[in-house]
Amino acid sequence: MSGNDGALWTFFITGALSVAVVLVAMSAFLVLSQRRTIALHRRYAQELLRAQEAERAHVGRELHDDVVQHLAHLSHDLEAIETVATGEETRARLSAVHSEIDDVTQTIRKLSHGLHPSSLSFGLGPALDRLIETFGEEGLTVTPTVYQGPTGLDKQAELALFRIAQESLRNIRRHANVDLAELSLSRADGHVVLEVRDQGKGFHANAARGGIGLHSIRERMALVGGTASVQSQPGRGTTVRASVPLPG
Repeated sequence: MSGNDGALWTFFITGALSVAVVLVAMSAFLVLSQRRTIALHRRYAQELLRAQEAERAHVGRELHDDVVQHLAHLSHDLEAIETVATGEETRARLSAVHSEIDDVTQTIRKLSHGLHPSSLSFGLGPALDRLIETFGEEGLTVTPTVYQGPTGLDKQAELALFRIAQESLRNIRRHANVDLAELSLSRADGHVVLEVRDQGKGFHANAARGGIGLHSIRERMALVGGTASVQSQPGRGTTVRASVPLPG
């Protein structure tokens, strides 16, 4: 091989290596950029969920501490008026208004609890029992198998599981066309697992991947290091499963 041929081959090899280095650098840059974008998206979603929960807690406390208290005072004043009212018709009307105030008060208390589940301070099990009771009052009977001991999860993870249970039962009540559901909470194999099942009309789970409710369920689990799945077929009901690993 002549000196010119050797120099030419050296030039080609050097150029190829340079192109390879540039391609590898570009690929690494794209991977890092994608990871950074995913991390930013997750951080934004986490902050958004935190802001939503903070706003829910604020509204819930306002409803309970302000509106309910005003209704209680109004009910007390109405009782005083009833004692001095004359005429059967007047007393009957006052009694009807009093009953309506009581109904509104109970409704606002339920809304307050839904927005700010204070029962979570006693643990996820008691909070789910209270949630099941609330849906029972609204016509959806839920058969529970709920672990009542400490879950070992932090409050953020327990709140995520509670919201998933709440969203799942709400979807059953609205869309499943049944009045019976099952809810289980268990702790085993290093995980806390929530399942909500119904035998309702179901849907095509793959076609509904973009639904707000289903997206919210998966996003909540991702933000606490857990996983979620939704299995459903038309006419065969729906199963929502959420699993969070225990710390350590």
